[in-house]
Amino acid sequence: MVTHSKVGTLKPRQLLNLNTTTVPDPVLPHYIPSSFFEAIKYLHSKQAMTEEYNVVMHNRTWSLVTPSSSQNVIGSKWIFRVKLHPDGTIECYKARLVALKVTRSSNSLLLSQQKYIRDLLDKYGFVNCNYVPTLISPRTESAPLDATPLPNASEYRQLVGALQYLCITRPDITYAVNQASQFMHSPTTTHMIAAKRILRYLSTTKSHGIVFRASPSVSLRVFTDSDWAHCPVTRRSTSGYCIFFADNLITWSSKKQVTVPRSSTEAQYRCLAATVADLTWIQYLLCDLSISMCDPQVVHVPTHAQLADEFTKPLSGPKFRQAIANLCRVQPAKD
Repeated sequence: MVTHSKVGTLKPRQLLNLNTTTVPDPVLPHYIPSSFFEAIKYLHSKQAMTEEYNVVMHNRTWSLVTPSSSQNVIGSKWIFRVKLHPDGTIECYKARLVALKVTRSSNSLLLSQQKYIRDLLDKYGFVNCNYVPTLISPRTESAPLDATPLPNASEYRQLVGALQYLCITRPDITYAVNQASQFMHSPTTTHMIAAKRILRYLSTTKSHGIVFRASPSVSLRVFTDSDWAHCPVTRRSTSGYCIFFADNLITWSSKKQVTVPRSSTEAQYRCLAATVADLTWIQYLLCDLSISMCDPQVVHVPTHAQLADEFTKPLSGPKFRQAIANLCRVQPAKD
């Protein structure tokens, strides 16, 4: 038998490297940096950060002072976005510096964005507006098919984009802002009324924030819910959940599901899968911090004790106030 080795035609063995790495393309126009150190590599991100910093200093959002050795310095985070024209071309690159006000008491920490809310109300002329007890009116929850399109959608997009940054410390507006964000492509006058209603609500609750209190417990509590086929146009459901570490709310979500479920049970399971994914990440994080956790237990709660309702549907005045009280995290701060 004649073989390659006998006739001297044996080819050298090639060893392939199967390790892959993802390198961001610096010329990719829609690329969004995920951190400050990544953003400073690109000219458009550096220019956006410079513009944001100049605006912050011009508006006197804060004052730069020398840190004290007795104080713990809390960091901030840059968030980057690419704003597009309706035809998909790039309008501008945006960078936002997210900074929070921290108020410390004897047994708690309060995170709030009071200055940001005051600037927002002043920008849109809602400083002395009429008070509304809820965020969404049943009459403006979904726009009718014959609603008048806005002649200039930029104002609506800017307003809703600014409200999204408030969801960092304001879980109570998360559902309303999520609903407003679904009509960025073609907003109508009805959508603008709904977005401005959020400003009216914020005008009397701008001192609210999220509270963290010390607790000997290290347990995780999770509430999850979905509103089946809530959207009258797409019939997609809304998923909502909130996760507590001890008695402190640490993460929450309100999001429309990507597919149309065939039943309320399917909608619930889709919501549960998203919640478990987030919960698993938190458990790994606590494990890295050497915090041991007990095995999770599934408990069905009655409707009046379901804390995730606020993230899946609009609530009436009494129910909305009760939901805020049950969550135990929105408390007034001193202006």
